[in-house]
Amino acid sequence: MAHRFAFVNGEGNIHGIVSPGNDDQYVHLQSYQPSGDTAVIVPNDLSDDVLMVTGWYDLDTNQWKTRAACPSLYHIWKNKEWSVDVNSLFAEIRSLRNQKLADCDYTQMSDSPLSLSDKSLWATYRQALRDVPSDYSNATSLDDITWPTKPGA
Repeated sequence: MAHRFAFVNGEGNIHGIVSPGNDDQYVHLQSYQPSGDTAVIVPNDLSDDVLMVTGWYDLDTNQWKTRAACPSLYHIWKNKEWSVDVNSLFAEIRSLRNQKLADCDYTQMSDSPLSLSDKSLWATYRQALRDVPSDYSNATSLDDITWPTKPGA
């Protein structure tokens, strides 16, 4: 019977599970190029669905282990624990901020129908949007962000 193999990276994250045509196609604990992932035999009692959500392979002990499911899109498995991927979190924060800025660009145009006092309120709002990444530099989730309130809202 052919084994199933999981390909795991150096942190033990599973990048894929395959069922090769024969047992000679992959070798247990061998690294494959160009990904550098290691092929690991998957025991028959472990389902692919469970492995992909809560499974990981500890290359230090050569054992399959379970963990909590990934807490958010902005977490990565590193050093045997979930941690916030600050780069992806802040890329999303900046993207949301940029969309909010783009949505109100018209308020600062010379032909905007707004009064000078209303333009000033929108300029203050826009500056608060620009300040969000630095004001929330310790954020670990999008839920940590309190977005400024639009003028007149």
